[in-house]
Amino acid sequence: MQKNVKSYTSVIPLIELIDRIRFATVFLFTGLALLLYIYTGINLGIILLVLGLAGATYSGLRIRAVDADIKMALYSRVLLGVRIGLISTAVYDVLRIVLYCLKIVEVYPFEAFNLFGQAILGTYESSQFAFAVGTMSHVLNGVCFSISYCILMQGKPFYWGMLWGLGLQSTMMMVYPNWLQLSDSMTDFIIISMVGHWGYGLALGLLNRAKNP
Repeated sequence: MQKNVKSYTSVIPLIELIDRIRFATVFLFTGLALLLYIYTGINLGIILLVLGLAGATYSGLRIRAVDADIKMALYSRVLLGVRIGLISTAVYDVLRIVLYCLKIVEVYPFEAFNLFGQAILGTYESSQFAFAVGTMSHVLNGVCFSISYCILMQGKPFYWGMLWGLGLQSTMMMVYPNWLQLSDSMTDFIIISMVGHWGYGLALGLLNRAKNP
């Protein structure tokens, strides 16, 4: 019997909503890891490793229960999320550095990369290595959020991506100011965060929609 689909990616809506939510939630582990680090002080690298392994184990066990077509559809959505995530994260960072270069804000937007690296490495020393590790963590975060979106929001209008970005930005606004003690640079932080996440969400929504007309 001929399948009534054009590609594996179009099979995703056939998965029960609860399973889409479960698979999408797995890829939010990087954000959850950062929140746990901020509120518990446990080494971020350890938290990322534990949550990543737990998520991979759960996904590996759960995916065995789905049909082959659904399985291939999920793989396709993950790969799409990686590609879209890299582009959207680049848009996010380009917009933020443009704000800094144009002197619209005075806060260097990539300074947090050092903090991420230090949190993973368990050191308080700033270094090129810590910055590199933090940068990789930042990119991983953007890609994982993108994968989660692509699994959960296939075929949604582009503005759902902007709402997704707004949700991420709102979470950042609730957590980062106290963590980073931003009282003296709050205005710059709000501008950088809003513009960056708006661009990330817009790129995410447009690219995801383009692949799912």
